[in-house]
Amino acid sequence: MPVERLQKLLARGGFGSRRSAETLITAGRVTIDGRPALLGERADPATARIEVDGRALSLPQQTVVWMLHKPAGYLVSAFDDWGRKTVYHLLPDAPPGLRYVGRLDRDTEGLLLLTTDGELAHRLAHPRYEVWKTYEADLREVPHPEVLERLRSGVQLEDGVTAPARVQMLSGEPRPRLSIEIREGKKREVRRMLAAVRASVVRLARVAVGPVQLGVLASGETRALTTEEEQSLRALVGLGTADQPATVAALDGVAEPSLSSIPIDDVPEHAAPEAVITTTDTLARSLAIDGPTASGKSVVGRALAERLGLGFVDTGLMYRACTLAVIEAGIDAGDAAAVTALVRAIELDMFWPEPSAPRVTLSGVDVTSALRTPEIERTVSQVSGIPEVRDELVRRQRGLAARSPIVMAGRDIGTRVLTEARTKVFLEASEQVRARRRLGEEVESGRQTNFDRVLDETRRRDEADSTGHRAIRREQAATDALVIDTDALGIDEVVERCTAAYRAANEG
Repeated sequence: MPVERLQKLLARGGFGSRRSAETLITAGRVTIDGRPALLGERADPATARIEVDGRALSLPQQTVVWMLHKPAGYLVSAFDDWGRKTVYHLLPDAPPGLRYVGRLDRDTEGLLLLTTDGELAHRLAHPRYEVWKTYEADLREVPHPEVLERLRSGVQLEDGVTAPARVQMLSGEPRPRLSIEIREGKKREVRRMLAAVRASVVRLARVAVGPVQLGVLASGETRALTTEEEQSLRALVGLGTADQPATVAALDGVAEPSLSSIPIDDVPEHAAPEAVITTTDTLARSLAIDGPTASGKSVVGRALAERLGLGFVDTGLMYRACTLAVIEAGIDAGDAAAVTALVRAIELDMFWPEPSAPRVTLSGVDVTSALRTPEIERTVSQVSGIPEVRDELVRRQRGLAARSPIVMAGRDIGTRVLTEARTKVFLEASEQVRARRRLGEEVESGRQTNFDRVLDETRRRDEADSTGHRAIRREQAATDALVIDTDALGIDEVVERCTAAYRAANEG
């Protein structure tokens, strides 16, 4: 096989975009023949042993691009620690590295693209490339012409006005059917647009992505794209064929956009948390989720964000990003003064290619995929246990929350970060249940581990958090928090309870 750039090989192997591959390389997670790989290095996969986190790179014999007719009731996820069905249950013969392109919520059916080409997946899902997606919605009633015009011109949602959509009525039976085309990637965008104009949806399906049509493919079935379909998708996002380089190579260096309308640098460096409050009601309408590690905060938070139409912020990602910066700078995590100085100086931000799936950047580089290493697991509690570091991140978290109401999950959210929130939730679970959930996350991320090791890490995290005086037990929760023991509850029941509490506090 020919010698190729390592980033391209990793993208072909399903490890994300080429920029994500660069992050893996700089984090030291990639080796060639047992030594750490270098950024920009080239290798021949036929003769060199390339590994990521100790796992050998497996390249498909040829690039695979499939379509799946996703049925309603399936999650677009590789793993669900609450036991719900995912689309991978429908793909028993999936080749290594097969990943989905974008998401559909659990209740939406229709066209889902899957590919082993990480760069193609990245570009098709990225808002920069403005790939049009076509949906068909069965409605309870025929919408008024003014409703259609509102959808075409843009609808005001919690996270801003939507881009103009292409909308037309179809002759659906037995209910009115609406065709709507969008080119953004906001969470549950079509459902939220229709809800904003009071159009009641009975069924929602995606029927096309760019020039590729779902056609007559039966629900739950898959098929490979034709050569013409695949080539049309590649051309749409500036890529050549599967065996040729991109035709717009310069796009690889374009920075990911940040959706935060409040730049961190606009806040004085040593400002108190209260200095970034711009709208009291914005903070009050946010939802705060607290609890110990692996209690379900992120899973519940993402589900609530989709249910309520609010953005999701996982503060744990911010602490992990700071820890990565500390490790890369060679600073002793026990040196509180040096760690604090670094955290105050770093360029830390978040963006949302899919609003319920936040991404974190350091100095403009997406590092999200590099935040689950064993070294970060061992070190993050030391970093987060430094009071001055928590002060700095509280300031930055409140800056994110000042933009618009959000769902924020982490530690001390209700007691310190979003004290104004009318709805606060504290999730708890036994350490065994939490360890099983974390094990599922680690396995999905590709880490080689086992239950006993994860249980030990969970206990050590709890001990470190207790030493750092962080709220991990119900008696430490905010006095007005809704406390939920998730041991014996499914995620749907937890989300229902939280949703009811939020609506009771903020509606009417």
